[in-house]
Amino acid sequence: MFPCLHTFDEPHSEYLNSLSLSPDGILLVGCFHNLVKVWDLTTGNINHSFELHGDRYGHFNTLVNPDWKSIISNDSYGNLRTYDFWTGEEVFSFQGDSSALAFTPDGKVLFSATCKASYGTNATIEINVIESSTGQLLRTLLFANAYLPIRCLLSSPDGSILVAQAFDLLTQVWDWQNGQVLNIFNALPLNSSLHSPNYVCRHWLDAVATRPNGQIIAGVAQRDKPSEETTVAIWDIQTTEVLYTLGISQREPDSGMPHSAMTADGSLLAVGNINEIEVWDLENRQQFCVLYGHKSRIDHLTISLDGKTIVSYAFNDSIKVWHSNGSCGNR
Repeated sequence: MFPCLHTFDEPHSEYLNSLSLSPDGILLVGCFHNLVKVWDLTTGNINHSFELHGDRYGHFNTLVNPDWKSIISNDSYGNLRTYDFWTGEEVFSFQGDSSALAFTPDGKVLFSATCKASYGTNATIEINVIESSTGQLLRTLLFANAYLPIRCLLSSPDGSILVAQAFDLLTQVWDWQNGQVLNIFNALPLNSSLHSPNYVCRHWLDAVATRPNGQIIAGVAQRDKPSEETTVAIWDIQTTEVLYTLGISQREPDSGMPHSAMTADGSLLAVGNINEIEVWDLENRQQFCVLYGHKSRIDHLTISLDGKTIVSYAFNDSIKVWHSNGSCGNR
């Protein structure tokens, strides 16, 4: 029920860092290594674009502020730079090397994950809580027992919960406003690694939603072994309980981490599956449809607030915009 509305397949020499949809679903932002492109989805044309200045080696984490007035980016010199969304002019910068970034839903607070020492047994992984309009540090959260950098930061849609997952898949949940750790889970077995044959299960967390009853859930891809299938599961973040599983997404061996996106109310989930996208109706726990058309692995997914638009990016392929109009996506 999501035919392809647009395909943006002009060659990109720079890898995509993030995709963002405006709340009204009209603007799509693709943040690349040193470039920001903004498309108008009503026409499929470029609305505007600009280069990220200050670092010829590239920007590795770039994110649109949910207030849609600014964009923040981490350069290779360890600076966080804020740019005006419409003009591309740099507004201000401050020191803050980061492996992952996230905003609260209102855009007033920025979370930035950083490491105070070389990665390893003596590393200290911190998450800085920053006032986004000024760069002022509000507080620092310490990530427990991490030996690898944080791969993702996720704020719950109600803004109360922060979830962080390291590349070793250790996951920590905070009430960030008072610094209270609510849960720590998904740690690797002792003397194991992501690619170890003895590693039993891998949980890739990509999407968080708040259900109407206040329950905070996460869309998690669980792979039993690196070379076998992935189970799509829904977890209760506050209790770390698996609520239910949705089915099996067959993936090629070592095809990269699964990617998913979920509507803020947890009603719809999209999961990248090799070069296809599975869309799940979480209300009825059924697969809605499968979207075909990409030629390589899905590396980024985002979904609009109303659940009517899905945007996907496949590495070295294209960006596709899928919009619901009552008919399922075709091959």
